[in-house]
Amino acid sequence: MKRENIAILVACAVAILAILACLFITQGDRQDKGDGQSEKLEFVPVTVGAYNMSSISYDLNDPHYYDDSKPASYYKTGDFRFLTVKGEPEVLYATFDTFADLFKNDYVEGYSGAVASSGNTVTWTIKDKDGKEVYHVTADIDKQEFRGHGDPYSALKHPEGKNTLMENVSLSIVEVQNAGKEYVYSFKCYGLGPFMHEGKAYLPIGLMSMHVQHDIERSFVYSSKEGMLFEYAKSEQLESAFNYGTYGENATISKIINDSMEQYRQHQQEGDTQADNVLPVYMREHTKRLFIWTIDNYYGLRGVLGYKDMSDYVDNTSYESLFLSASGSERTKAYSTILSLLNDGHTSFSGSRFLNESGTFSVTGYPQTLIQDRLAFNQLMSPIREKEILKNGEKAEQTDVRYSSDGKTAYFSFDEFMISYYYNETPAESDYYHDTFHILVKNLKEIKNKGGVERVVIDDTLNGGGYVLVMGKILALMSKDNRSSIYLKNENSGVVTKYSYRVDINGDGVYDTEDCFGQHFKFYIVTSPYSFSCGNALPYYAVTSGIAETIGTRTGGGECTVDYLTFPFGQTIGHSSSHHVGTYDEATGEFFGVEAGVNPQVMPTVNVYDVDEVSKALIKYENRNKS
Repeated sequence: MKRENIAILVACAVAILAILACLFITQGDRQDKGDGQSEKLEFVPVTVGAYNMSSISYDLNDPHYYDDSKPASYYKTGDFRFLTVKGEPEVLYATFDTFADLFKNDYVEGYSGAVASSGNTVTWTIKDKDGKEVYHVTADIDKQEFRGHGDPYSALKHPEGKNTLMENVSLSIVEVQNAGKEYVYSFKCYGLGPFMHEGKAYLPIGLMSMHVQHDIERSFVYSSKEGMLFEYAKSEQLESAFNYGTYGENATISKIINDSMEQYRQHQQEGDTQADNVLPVYMREHTKRLFIWTIDNYYGLRGVLGYKDMSDYVDNTSYESLFLSASGSERTKAYSTILSLLNDGHTSFSGSRFLNESGTFSVTGYPQTLIQDRLAFNQLMSPIREKEILKNGEKAEQTDVRYSSDGKTAYFSFDEFMISYYYNETPAESDYYHDTFHILVKNLKEIKNKGGVERVVIDDTLNGGGYVLVMGKILALMSKDNRSSIYLKNENSGVVTKYSYRVDINGDGVYDTEDCFGQHFKFYIVTSPYSFSCGNALPYYAVTSGIAETIGTRTGGGECTVDYLTFPFGQTIGHSSSHHVGTYDEATGEFFGVEAGVNPQVMPTVNVYDVDEVSKALIKYENRNKS
């Protein structure tokens, strides 16, 4: 389940090119976890040119993000001073104010950012055009924690062109519990610093970057060989040509990174034709520490599943030593196996292909049983549904409307809450093909225009989730009063936020009952164990708000939104975040999550993809409830 402000999942290209993204240490004493020992380090100051590749202007008609005719200097934001530990050149360390300064060219016009220090705390604040704070994050060196509040998404430029996510919707966002309360994420006792140098506190850039990725969706790639630090966003096309130095016009970012890693290239064993890029021990150790820190602080189902301290768990398993293995496949095996035990359906680890690390769970052979079961269900049910869909013709799609023989029941399916991206000033009709909300608008208009339809059945059985905001729009579309609400609770801060939606489908700028369909039809949602994440939340909200009833079997759960983080050397992790989706009783102050799934109100013994059989079962159900 994706947060509204998550524009796109981390692509494989991003994982590959994040290989050298900055991790970091600093001068002074290394504070290793639990040993109480310190070791003097020798620091090497470095001046690095930073290049902002995250939101450069470009021709909206051009699918390429970079203007390949421009030299690298066009994208340069400045030279910045960092530290490295002697012998550990791929890990940068910075003060928090230097780190925040890397984003100085990212603000939308009218927005501004500033950094203020007070003792050993440094706070980065972003304000809107009216001077109102929209986001702040504090690095507290003494307490060794990050504290913050707000959402900086609207304050920062975004490179992905235009999309349909925020179209046709009026959205109200109000914190209804613990309003304004800060989140707190600790980095104490993870061996990640802070370290003092010349009176200033330094932290690994990887630590700071991975924290703000939850909010800002920016990551960094560092090439120690060329002294270049690249800031990028998740949807960028990182293979675009670069004009830089001795590389000439044919250089690419990936080539620069690959060359800088050449020193680590070794043959796995004599006679092998494929080389293995071996991470030095310090890089393996740093990745492990960041991984444990991430799960301990940002994994949202700790309380639900009973995991309190991932570091203790990891240190007491047989896989602990594999985290530091020179073999990429062995490292991925360790990470994947550990995460598979969480078995929550959202959380996954992907290794760096450049480092010859394997991919995700299914590739490594250590899948979560929940994922296995859902895949098996999909393989079983898809052919059954396909057979019913093809009754409408060879070119029939799952999203096409099908009707019962008596014309009183309409039926269609959708398997993901999607948005569409477009590069023209206004979207073309074809741009809406992948937008779930507009697919439903088209279907419901067709059904209404046909006449005689009493009930609409929406097949959610093979729906694995998607964008939360799209789900909110769909709920408003199905309602009688063009209103829907969902709640998200930040487990870390206790803040409960209410998101209220209204939609405008006729383009008159008015959000009224002419834009919804609940007054015209009785809605049913078909569910299954595969209905997961937003596919689980849709029937939950529809039932609790009286928008629809459910038919089928219990849903598969999944109440957390998902965060995607890029590690400094190219690995990625997708995980259930600290934001839980559920309902909130504003009278009692109680929040109710939906991790356990939703029981259906109608449990027919018929083929749930056969429109006529479903229609007959629902008529019996409705007649029974009338008496």
